[in-house]
Amino acid sequence: MSKARNGEEALHEIGLSKYAVQRAFNHLSYEQHEKLKALADIEPFEDYVSHDRTGYKLEHYNEKGIAKIAKEMQEMSSIRAPFPTCLTRRDFFDIDPYTRGQP
Repeated sequence: MSKARNGEEALHEIGLSKYAVQRAFNHLSYEQHEKLKALADIEPFEDYVSHDRTGYKLEHYNEKGIAKIAKEMQEMSSIRAPFPTCLTRRDFFDIDPYTRGQP
């Protein structure tokens, strides 16, 4: 039986942060973490609080590493913003033939 007195304590008991960004980051897949670390140019010896951390939890990063991740996420969002909300791979193949010079 849980002894949590509020939602914050309940989240802590099940190993979750009360902060949405930390929860989301910590639940990315292995592939997503690796892509984000590569795009953000994360260096374990420079950007982790300790070099023996994996980088799969936001708390593994120091201020510099978190700043790199935040900057990359903002850049990815700005790239994504002009596209339709509901986007599929197929949408990229829908190209107007007149713009390709094929009337």
